[in-house]
Amino acid sequence: MRTQSDRVDAFRKRLRELGYVEGKNLIFELRELDNKADRLPDIMREIVQSNPAVIVTHGAGNQAARAATSTIPVVSAISDPIAEGLAASLARPGGNITGNAVILSLAYEKNIEILHEMVPKAGRVGLLTNPQRKTYETGKKLFEAAAASRRLKAVILQASGVQEISSAFAEAVAQRVDMLVVAPQDTFTNDPTLVVDLAARHRLPTIYSGDSSVAHGGLVFYGFSSAKLFGNAAVFVDRILKGRKPAELPFEQPTTFEMVVNMKTAKSLGLKIPQTVLIRADRVIE
Repeated sequence: MRTQSDRVDAFRKRLRELGYVEGKNLIFELRELDNKADRLPDIMREIVQSNPAVIVTHGAGNQAARAATSTIPVVSAISDPIAEGLAASLARPGGNITGNAVILSLAYEKNIEILHEMVPKAGRVGLLTNPQRKTYETGKKLFEAAAASRRLKAVILQASGVQEISSAFAEAVAQRVDMLVVAPQDTFTNDPTLVVDLAARHRLPTIYSGDSSVAHGGLVFYGFSSAKLFGNAAVFVDRILKGRKPAELPFEQPTTFEMVVNMKTAKSLGLKIPQTVLIRADRVIE
């Protein structure tokens, strides 16, 4: 199971490999939300007031960092920095934010492909997404195009916060959704058990964007390795500490994606996972 601790460990490990020793040539401070998203703006302001050399963040932290500072370098992990208004371009960000960018079109195409192999008779595929995110319209169009390419009806299920996720699943049932894709947004990954439990309750085959979801009982995960992503964030930090400016550091796109399948969950859903899926899986949970 991948956790926040795993990501932090990967980040620290890569920093050590780059020659940094905490307490000697580096001071590392960790701030966590503990599932209290409403505290994020205050926490980010506190971080900025401490005047760090670099801020490393992801998810909702990207916009919070943007609102709090335009001068302190920020290393982020984000699905679309241009759509989010955090960069002028991937090649030349132009501001104080750089890092890793995950292209949604590729993720949605593969998510739907994998699920459709698992549920070949599916006619409707849902997308659980947060309409408050700046990437909402872009992601919606990309998802609908990916669904149409496989002759599937796309159903958009909105949840602006965790309190709306349950009603989004109820809407999925009402709309006769056969399988579900969870958008790569912190609304759904901060507490992976919530979405996993609802998917199990409604017996809805679901593919997740958070790699801890499958360990909690989710059916399948496909996406980037969060540990490797945070390890790469350390490389950005190193470049910045050595004098490079975020405005001139191109965003990098992850090249390593993983697929994890939970066979126990598949059996509980009455699904027979094709060998074409299993041979591509990086891990299979029995």
